[in-house]
Order: sequence, then structure tokens, then C-alpha cells
Amino acid sequence: MSKMKKILLLLIASYLISCSNDDSTTTNQAPANFTVTTEIINNDVTISWTEATDPEGEQVTYEVILNSESISIDQESTSFQIDDLSYDTTYEGSIIARDVDGLTTTSDFSFSIGEKNNTPPTIELLGIDNGEVIQQFTDITLTWKGMDQENDPLTYTVRIGPSPGSLQQMAFNYTEENYIIDYLTTGETYYWQISVFDGLVRTDSEIKGFKVYEKVFEGDYEINNLQEMETFANEGYTQITGNFSLIDYADTNSDGLQSLNKIDGNLIIRRTNLSDLKGFKNLEIMEGDLLISKNNFISNLEGLERIKKIDKGLFILRNELLSDLKGIENIAFTMDGHVSFIENSSLSNMSILEKIRKINGYLWIQGNLITNLEFPNLEEVNGEIINNIGHQIGIKIALNRKLKKIQMPALTKASRIEIRYHFLLTEVTMNSITTIENELLISSNDDLTTINGFQNLIGNSANFSLEINGNRKLENITLPSIHTIDKILIEQNEKLATIQLNNLENVTTSFSILNNEILEDYCSLASYAVKALEEQKEIITQGNLYNPTTAMIATREGCKL
Repeated sequence: MSKMKKILLLLIASYLISCSNDDSTTTNQAPANFTVTTEIINNDVTISWTEATDPEGEQVTYEVILNSESISIDQESTSFQIDDLSYDTTYEGSIIARDVDGLTTTSDFSFSIGEKNNTPPTIELLGIDNGEVIQQFTDITLTWKGMDQENDPLTYTVRIGPSPGSLQQMAFNYTEENYIIDYLTTGETYYWQISVFDGLVRTDSEIKGFKVYEKVFEGDYEINNLQEMETFANEGYTQITGNFSLIDYADTNSDGLQSLNKIDGNLIIRRTNLSDLKGFKNLEIMEGDLLISKNNFISNLEGLERIKKIDKGLFILRNELLSDLKGIENIAFTMDGHVSFIENSSLSNMSILEKIRKINGYLWIQGNLITNLEFPNLEEVNGEIINNIGHQIGIKIALNRKLKKIQMPALTKASRIEIRYHFLLTEVTMNSITTIENELLISSNDDLTTINGFQNLIGNSANFSLEINGNRKLENITLPSIHTIDKILIEQNEKLATIQLNNLENVTTSFSILNNEILEDYCSLASYAVKALEEQKEIITQGNLYNPTTAMIATREGCKL
């Protein structure tokens, strides 16, 4: 071979080797494999891994995946800690090693957090000693100390009651280690217990008991001036076994009564200068009547909210500025005494009384500022017909100058009903009533045009009587169910044109229709007139537009002009 050819072959071989070397340097490789380990302490885990080296010596970063969720990215270190994982749970994940060109190598891992190792919390009652007599009955503080070995957050349940077997829950999921009780009843024994919960286990404390002090005055107690008020405050009486009276008291402050918790008799507040009743804010038990009268500056009854039950007599009389009854929300469903609201000239809201269902006494509402009188739940009024000064009561609603509506839809029975002297009254609804034992008197209600709210009134009493008189605009009387009655008087109703007593069968004593200026139609009385003639009774008609005899009414031909 010539020398020139040898040189040419050497050049070609050198070029080929050079190209082969250039191709090998352009191929990049992913980071090397690596190993992942986990270390678990309680419910914390540390994930560690060996370094994933890169064949080309490039920087490697790591991404941590736990349960398919990326929780760390572009991390350069080779460990990652996760705290407060759920107990009794298995986790799966992976570490992804990534070079600068995005090539990756993945290593998977899994681990489990076992059940929590828990020591039950402990609880210690502090403050009030077992069997202690505490010298207060308001703002009583219970204290305790809860402890947990694992330092878990603690919550508490507070219970208190009159016996260990009847503890009532006062607070739940409570985080403080003291609890203030607003008030307790004097002279009573109470028991208390605290439960502590660490999220897994509840521990109950021991039950401790204590007694609330009492200071009792035997008999009636009356306060008339500031000096007597200060004496009462200094004595700190909690209970009066008789009546308690605040009468002719000129001062405006009644704070000296805040120790008073029980009255075994009546509470009487008369002719005072008090603007409120907040001195009675701790009164809880009152066994007798409540009488509030002639207090010129009281606008509501706030201060009496803690009285557990008002169920005897309730007399609210002649309090000039009293506008509503807020403060006596605990009035009972059944009142075993009289209910009387008389001449409270600013009283426009009596809605608190709507809960009453039965009154075993009279109901007297007179001279107030109400526009609507509603007793939606009242079923019976069984009270006296004549009170101790000779007034006929039963249900007496009179002289309420702005009253427009009377609604007692649930009333079924009453001893007597009187509705009298109203200028604006247009509606009376008592459609459930069947029995009135004595009198139904509707008189001198100037705007009343029709009486049709007694659709089911039968009478059901030998003493039942009906008197409707002096209602200037009354046009129609509809009492379709009455069949037996002692006497009837319909008199001086100037616009009266129609009387509907279609089922009337028996009038024992007298039946008079007098001085109704335009009344000319008596045909609804024809059936009764026939029976009256048979029994030799008479319907007396006089001073009306038309005055037929009983015989004329009975023939139906003469029953109408």
C-alpha cells in the first residue's frame, strides 16, 4: 500500500472514533436508586432516605407524597417529619428524586400508627368542702383541677342537683376549671360532680355536697321607710314565714331586699316610689298572692323573674306607668286564686297572660290601655260571683277605653261573664263556651254591632241569665244554641234589628225585650212562644218599634211588623 493511502485511512478512522465519543456524552441518566425508612414516635413520624446520586453529578431534589397528596416539593434534605397523625391508621407514600433535567426515581414506603397509649385523666374537686354550709346563695363558684399524663386538651361536664341520684347537667364541653352558679335556694342541700374528658376517656369525680345558709324571720314583715330597709339588709333574712309587705316606702332603692329568697305568704308592694322591682331579683319562692298597687313609677315588673311559680292570686292595681307585665313570665297554667288588673292606665301589653289555661277565681280586667285582649289557652274561669266588697265578678272586662277585640277561643266554662263600658270594642269571640253558670252581661259597648261569638253557648245552669243593654250600635244578637235560661233582658239597644234565639226552649223566670227603637222582628222566637203559652208564660215587649204579644209571636203571622 502506498504511503499516501495509509495516511488517508488513519484520518478516516480517527474521525469515526471522534464521532462515537461525542454521541456517548449527550445521553443523561436518572438519579440512582435509594432506600426509605420511617421512625414512629406516638403519632409523629420521621421519613428518612439515602441520598439518590446523579450519574452526571447534577443536583437532586426530592418530593414527598403521602396518601397520594404532595406534602413537600423541591426539598434538598433527605428527611421529613409529620406530626399529629391519626391513631390506628395505615399510611402509604413515596419519595421522588428528581434531577435538574426532570428525570426521576421513585421509592415507595408505608407505615402504620397504632392505637393511642392513653392514661385516663384525673380530676380533683376544690373550693367547697364536702358538708360545708356556704354563706351565700348567689354567684356560687365551683372549682376543680383536671390533669392528663399525655397533656391532652381536657373538657369538662358540670352537674349539680338536690340529691346524688338527680344531678342535672349545667355545662358540657366546658374548658374552664371553675363554674359560677347564678343562684341557689336558701336552706337547701346540693350535690355536685365534675367529669373530665381527654378525647378518649371520661373520668368522673367524686360527688360532694354542701348546704346553702338560711336566715328565717317567723311571721309577717313590713317595711315602711329607709331605716327599716337598712335594718332588713343588715339582718340578711332569706325567708319570711308570713306575708312580706313594702308599703308607703318613699325611697327609690330596694337593693336591701336582695337577701330575700322565700316568702311563705303574700307579697304586697303598695304606694311606693320604686321605679323597678330589682331589689326582689333573688326572690324564688312565693307561696301566696302577689299584690302590686298604687306604685306611680313602676313601668314593668322586672325583678320578679326568678319566682318559680305564680299560681295564687295576682292583683295588679292602679300603677300609673305600668305598661307591660315583663317580669312575671313564670305565671302558672292554673291559677288557684283571683286574677285582677284594674286601672293601670298605661298598661297596653298583657301577652304574658296568654299561657293561663284555668283560673279558680275571678278574672277582672278594667281600666287598662290594651287594644286586644287575648287568652288563647284559657279554658275555665270558676271564680266567685260576688267578691268581698259586693262586686259581681266571674269574668269582668270593663272600661278599657282602647279595647277593640276580646278573644278567648278555648274558653268552655265560666261562672259569669260581664263585658261593659267600652267605646271601641267591635269583636267578642268565645265560640267554644257552652256553660255560663250565672249571668252573661253585655252592656254599653258603643261600637259593638253584632253579638255572634257565642255560637255553642247552651247555658246548662238553672241560674243562667242573659242581659244585653245599652249597646248603641248593636244590630244583631245571634245566640243559636241557648235552650234553657232563668231570665232574659234585652233593652235599649238603639240599632237592634234582629234577635236569633232559634233553639230557645225554656225561660224560667222572665223574658223582657224593652226600648229597642227599631226592633220589629221576633220570628226566631216563635217556637219558644208556643211553649210559653202552654206554660202560661209571657214575652214582655215594650218601647220597641213593634211590640207584639206572645200569642202574636207564636202564630208567626204577627211575629214581624
